Amino acid sequence: MRPYISSLSSFDKNCINEYFTPGVLIDCIKEQANRLHLIDPRNSALLFTDNSPFETCFKNSILYIPELYNHLLPHVNVVCHAETLLKLKHQAINDDIYVDTPTAIILQDPQAQFWLPPIFNQIVCKNKKITYSWAELHDIFQEFFMSNSNFNHFVRLDDSVFQIKSSSPLATNLFNFTYFHKNQLTTLLHCITKYLGTTSNVLTFCPKLQFSQWNSSDPFIMWLGNMMYRHYNPRSLCEEIFQNSWN
Repeated sequence: MRPYISSLSSFDKNCINEYFTPGVLIDCIKEQANRLHLIDPRNSALLFTDNSPFETCFKNSILYIPELYNHLLPHVNVVCHAETLLKLKHQAINDDIYVDTPTAIILQDPQAQFWLPPIFNQIVCKNKKITYSWAELHDIFQEFFMSNSNFNHFVRLDDSVFQIKSSSPLATNLFNFTYFHKNQLTTLLHCITKYLGTTSNVLTFCPKLQFSQWNSSDPFIMWLGNMMYRHYNPRSLCEEIFQNSWN
């Protein structure tokens, strides 16, 4: 099967590495079948092999795609070497595992530090610091927009809605919209801040977790922390709410 796949000029030869999962091979075969128009247009679960390169690999002229695993099994060698198998399993878990970032934990962590673009640090925070905790930023922004002394940057249309003045530097830096509601202040803060990291780990900011067999410097704890932060992307929330208003 591998020489056959590698011989196909239109096939992505890099899609199959030395070791691969059944799902990867099945996806490659399905992709090639689509390129060669071998899928029944009236029944996408059927693949025709007649008069195609596939007829040299499969005995059946029509393959039922949900059963491709069984058709492909005779063409591959299953990894049996215990050490290699364990290494591949660990790599597959690391590549495929997805952990939703516990945003609430990050924001409540007093050791977590956030960065603001200089224009916001200057106008809103008065350059008090270079980095801030989330609680500090939240309080500073609430005070800034709820104050009656910053109307050179925005106009309060009523108790809830603000208009950013076109003359304010805030109007030309990141904010490409004019109006926002006071309940969106936290979301705005998510949009303009950058999470820099924390000196805490999963054991210190989640004290109720009990891992008696590990300490805070154990590689597994460090790996778990990296997994938790890997998908932290508050920008996606901003784009969902404000749609095309961000550069």
